[in-house]
Amino acid sequence: MNTVYRIVVGVDGSDAGQRAPDWAAEECPHRNGVVQAVIAWHPEHLLDNVVISAENADPQRFAHEIVAEAVATARTAHPGLLITGVVERGRLATVLVGRAQDAQLLVLGSHGHSRLFHAALGSTADAVVRGAPCPVVMVPAVREAEHLSANLDRTAGIPTGIL
Repeated sequence: MNTVYRIVVGVDGSDAGQRAPDWAAEECPHRNGVVQAVIAWHPEHLLDNVVISAENADPQRFAHEIVAEAVATARTAHPGLLITGVVERGRLATVLVGRAQDAQLLVLGSHGHSRLFHAALGSTADAVVRGAPCPVVMVPAVREAEHLSANLDRTAGIPTGIL
């Protein structure tokens, strides 16, 4: 059986959240694999610091824009990268675990948009780690001091952990 090494990565549109697809894109060529960038949306769960405007009033369309930007950013930084984007309605943890059923690796960023979102991501990460059928990589957010550095490579450093 010839299985393609598949990395599923959660995206959320935040600067910190972009570190996860960046890390997956760096890792993918070492595995001769493909990356699937995944975002979940649900009309009842908008991020608390996102200002509702005409551009993002439709959460499904907004999710499509976020995943398209993450895919485009990864392709620009890594020409030849095999990456696709997936938008699925549902709870983030459920969607990620479902998408990872035939994946070899699941990658998440450790922080998102705000303190409230961090608390939610903590519970999402916990649910993903408990339910994931494959190893999970948690990519740390940039610390404020590092964020100010003009020479910072967003993929530098090691993941928080492989669980």
